[in-house]
Amino acid sequence: MNILGSILPGVREFRTPITTGLLWAGVLIFSIWPHRGAVDIQSERLQGMGSLWSKWEGSFRVPIFLGATYLLGLVAISLTRPILVTLGRAIRGLVKFVYGSTLPGPESLQKRMQKLVRVFGDAIETKGVPVRSMLIDSCTRSLVRAGASGSSALIFPAEHLMDTLHFAAPQIANSEASTQYQEYDRNRAEYELRMGIIPPLLGLAIVAPIRGRWWLICIALVVCSVLAMQAVTQLRASNEILATAIYVEQAKIPMIESVSDYIESLESKPTNDGEWMGAIIRALEQQGYYEATDDAVYELAHFNTEDRDAAAAYLEEHESEYAQILIRHIRNLDVWQGARGSESNSTEDQPNVGAEH
Repeated sequence: MNILGSILPGVREFRTPITTGLLWAGVLIFSIWPHRGAVDIQSERLQGMGSLWSKWEGSFRVPIFLGATYLLGLVAISLTRPILVTLGRAIRGLVKFVYGSTLPGPESLQKRMQKLVRVFGDAIETKGVPVRSMLIDSCTRSLVRAGASGSSALIFPAEHLMDTLHFAAPQIANSEASTQYQEYDRNRAEYELRMGIIPPLLGLAIVAPIRGRWWLICIALVVCSVLAMQAVTQLRASNEILATAIYVEQAKIPMIESVSDYIESLESKPTNDGEWMGAIIRALEQQGYYEATDDAVYELAHFNTEDRDAAAAYLEEHESEYAQILIRHIRNLDVWQGARGSESNSTEDQPNVGAEH
C-alpha cells in the first residue's frame, strides 16, 4: 500500500501534461494542415532532421513524440491556468455583485432570482462555508490557547487563512493521515486534468475541419462547462480535506502558529477585547503578514466603538502607523455612513408625486 501510494502521485502528475499536450498537438495540426502548402522551410538542417525522422524506427518516434507533447502540455498549462483561475474569480465576483444588488421586477421574482444566484454562487465556490468555518474555529482555538479572548479572534483575516490552506498538504503526506492525503491528491489531480483539457477541447472544436462546426462548438461549450463544474467540485473536496486535517490538528497553518506564538510570548498581556485585537494586528505586522495586517485593520474599523477605541489606543502605544491607518478607515466609514444616511433621509422627504396626481 505504501509503495502504491508513492507511485500514484507521480503517475497523476504525468497524466495531465501528456493529455493536455496531445490535445494541443491536435489543435496545432488542424490549424497548420490546411496551410501546409504555404509552409516551405528551405533550411538544410531542418530538412536533414526531417529525413532522419523518416528513417528512424517507430520505437524512437513514440518516446520523442510523447516527450514533445509532455513539454507542450506543461507550457500550455502554465499559460492557460492563470487565465482560467482569473476568469473563475471574475465570475464569482460578478455573482456576489448581482446577489447584493437590487434586481428589477416584483419582490417575489427578486427573491427567486437571488435564490438562483446564491445556489449558482455556492456551486462555483471552491472554498465554501465548511472550509471557512473549520479554519476560523481552528484559528480561534489556537489564539485562545495563546491567551487571547475568543471575541478578538474574529479580527483575524479569514481570506488569508484560506489562501495558505495548501501548506497543510505536505504535512498530512508525512503523517499518519496518509489516506487523507491520497484522497486529497486524487481530487487535486482530477481538478488539474479537467482544467488542463478545457482550453484545447474548445480549440479543437473551433479548428476541426468538420461541416456544421457551430454545432460542434456548442457541444464543446456544454462539455467544457460540465468539466469546469466537475473541476470546481474536485477542488472544493480537496480543500475540505485539508481544512478537516487542520481542524482535527493533523496539520497546522504557519500564519496561525506564528501569530499565536507571538501573542503567547507577550510580557504585558492585554486586558480587554479591543486591546487583544490590537495585539493580533501587531503580531501580524511583526511576523511579516503585511497584507493581512491591512485587512485586519480595515475589518476592525467596522467593530463597535469601544473595541475600536481600545485597539486604537493599544496600537498608538505599540504600532502608531497602524493606529493612524485605523483612524483613517474609521473616518472614511463614518463619512460613507453619513452620506448614505442623508441620502435615505432625502429620499423619504421627497413627496409622492404620483399619489398627488
